[in-house]
Amino acid sequence: MSQELISIGRLIRPQGLKGELKAEISLPGNFNFYELIQQKVILKASADEPGSECLREMLVEDIKPLNRSFLVKFSGIESLEEANDFKNQEVFLAKTFFKQLPDNEFFIDDLVGLKLYEFTHSELEVGEVQELIFNPANHLLKVKLKDSQKTFLLPFIDEYIKGVDLSQRKILVSEWQIFAE
Repeated sequence: MSQELISIGRLIRPQGLKGELKAEISLPGNFNFYELIQQKVILKASADEPGSECLREMLVEDIKPLNRSFLVKFSGIESLEEANDFKNQEVFLAKTFFKQLPDNEFFIDDLVGLKLYEFTHSELEVGEVQELIFNPANHLLKVKLKDSQKTFLLPFIDEYIKGVDLSQRKILVSEWQIFAE
């Protein structure tokens, strides 16, 4: 699969007896989750060996809201036992699926690897984004502090994220210290 893939969430666990899976899905604001019906997505599972992974293309048959998550039905998964094989897998879409994103919306994969800088002293590097974590309240950036092995979680909300510049590969942050302690 040579196309560029964008992470849109993860499958949590089977739900019910008909092969449905509970999922955390996050799409940019100008996309409706119903647009996923009849779309092919890529599921990624970690293999037993470190550094290797298994990719599988699946067709979304149906999707519906379930509290703060979604219930997803894939073609070919008809039972609880079959669905159990897919729990904890990451869900991707081809980047070509997405139209132009609105201002202040970003693909998860575009944020990973960006450097964080102090908002009031933009030359002061804080650390680097290692991962974006889905959380029902708001997404969290997992940040590795510069010159340290220590990591912390920073809510990806306007109160702490003051600007994102993809071309310069930087995020301006404020009040991050309360999360790094």
